[in-house]
Amino acid sequence: MFAFCGRGGDGSLTTANTLAGIGKLLGVCPHGQRGVESNIKTEPTELWLRLASVPIACTSGLLDVLVAFDQSAIEDEEGEGRTLPITQMRDGGVLIYDSSPRLLYPNMKHELNRAAADAILREKKILVFGIPMAQEIMRRFGANAYVTRNAVAIGVIAELFCLPEKACRAQLAREHKGGTRLEWNIAAYEFGRQFTREQEWKLPGVSFPESAGILEECQLTLGGNAIGLGALVAGCRNYVGYPITPASEVLEYMAENMPSPGVVVIARSQDPSPEEVAFLDRIQQTSGVLIQEMSELMAINQLQGAAIAGARAMTATSGPGFSLMQEGLSAGGIGEIPLVVVLSQRGGPGTGLPTRTGQEDLLFSIFGSHGEFPKIVISPKDLKEAFLFAVEMFNIAERYQTPAILLTEQAVAQGLFCSRAFPLDQIAIDRGKLLTQEELDSLCASGTPYKRYEITEDGISRRTIPGMRGGQHLATTNEHDEFGSAIETIKNRLAMTHKRMRKFEVAAKDRRLPQPRVFGSKDARFGFITYGFPTNATCEAAAHLEEQGTPTAVLQLRTLWPFPEQAVRAFLRGKDTCFVVEQNYTKQLRRIIEMEVVGPRSRKIKSILRYDGRPITPEDVLEQVVKGGLN
Repeated sequence: MFAFCGRGGDGSLTTANTLAGIGKLLGVCPHGQRGVESNIKTEPTELWLRLASVPIACTSGLLDVLVAFDQSAIEDEEGEGRTLPITQMRDGGVLIYDSSPRLLYPNMKHELNRAAADAILREKKILVFGIPMAQEIMRRFGANAYVTRNAVAIGVIAELFCLPEKACRAQLAREHKGGTRLEWNIAAYEFGRQFTREQEWKLPGVSFPESAGILEECQLTLGGNAIGLGALVAGCRNYVGYPITPASEVLEYMAENMPSPGVVVIARSQDPSPEEVAFLDRIQQTSGVLIQEMSELMAINQLQGAAIAGARAMTATSGPGFSLMQEGLSAGGIGEIPLVVVLSQRGGPGTGLPTRTGQEDLLFSIFGSHGEFPKIVISPKDLKEAFLFAVEMFNIAERYQTPAILLTEQAVAQGLFCSRAFPLDQIAIDRGKLLTQEELDSLCASGTPYKRYEITEDGISRRTIPGMRGGQHLATTNEHDEFGSAIETIKNRLAMTHKRMRKFEVAAKDRRLPQPRVFGSKDARFGFITYGFPTNATCEAAAHLEEQGTPTAVLQLRTLWPFPEQAVRAFLRGKDTCFVVEQNYTKQLRRIIEMEVVGPRSRKIKSILRYDGRPITPEDVLEQVVKGGLN
């Protein structure tokens, strides 16, 4: 477990990404999380990178190697109440720091004062290696080369862990694309390795993970990118959005990769399967439209128009933007419009913590918007699910002709994951009751007029695209009859309300929605219930409890609404204690479980919470289990 600590603009993120890329080339599984402030420069920055010989999807609360570019790693200078990375180091860990004297640079407290951490260093027997990173780089190339000191750190790590030269240089070349920038970074990397050799530094108790056999072709990317790719594979050809952290990764990915005529935008594997070739060729058949709108209000309204017109369309936002979209979502509910919205949660309220994670919008995603209408909410835990669920959101929205929300969080959207090739053979496109022109002609020939909002047994009406012969109808947000004409009679109101809500009843029984998953011991009397990113840390904590002799099970909820009442009830049956793990203060998932399943006074349900904006770790879960959780 590595941490890279400095200031915004220092290149800490680049260091973490470079080492992650080297690890991937060596067959190791990386996972990274950002700990950055919502400013451009000068505030403390922490990048956490975990490397393992087995697939992982969460960081650990215990550090093996700390790379400190400045004092923020060992001292809380501003009194923020931060958990200092130096305090999270394992006994016998490694501290690598920039020993350069104070330099003229806009970052504060560049010079690291070891005396502030001497007590911890001695107590934990931490190996300390100081190298004049910035001083040497600026001496060689001038002040503008300052940020390439991160490559010095890579050189030190590479030499300490005996990493192959070929992989290190290949990753640096991949990132810096030639020219002066690559020249500086290679020189900085070489200086780091050479300095380490000259000092004869050794690591007696820390080793680099062994290869997990992960192929170079495996994806190392952000969760937000996987959502964007899933949308493209699903046939999304209209994206309307407004930049907002942490949903901007989806917007940026779509902007870079939305198909244009004759342009191949998604790279194939070195040896692609016929299925992969077919999917990627299909993606290129039609060009798309991406619009950065003036606000989330305009985005959701344009999304309605695109969906009515028959496009598979999507937007992505976070809490403040989702607030602005509520009227549009409600309009999609009564208009039976297949809207796909990605809600990437962050710390709130208000502007809150834009760059931090949280799960504070679960209830909002389910119960937001005025009025009653069916809404479907699903949530991924990692890269593979982010991709697959993004595809499925379009099927769900069109199958039920209603808003569908992909609920994720900063730790997934901006988290760095490694995954084997996405399972393209599992992809199926379902456009629901979308009539073809031939079917519509047959209907009209029978003398039956087309009814866009026809009352049916399952509540789902046949849909047409504007311009289809015989498919004329009114699209409206007023209460309406089967043709779309505004009518406010009691009889019509009840009929249409029941029609719309029948879709929700059908969806609740739909096994095609992502079903809950159970990990661990089948007959365990001790369990956890969670969703989204905390699932990864919870499963790892549960595995530790199993190793200690406590049979444990984890229930991951993937479809959150309609709520999987029967699955939760079955999981709780036979459990003595069950912890609900989530990242908010108000116990939102637990409240839904109490509302839908157990009632408000169940003695077996307890909570494990974290709501400081940092991703929950296995150590957090285990610590709160020992304390008994929260009632």
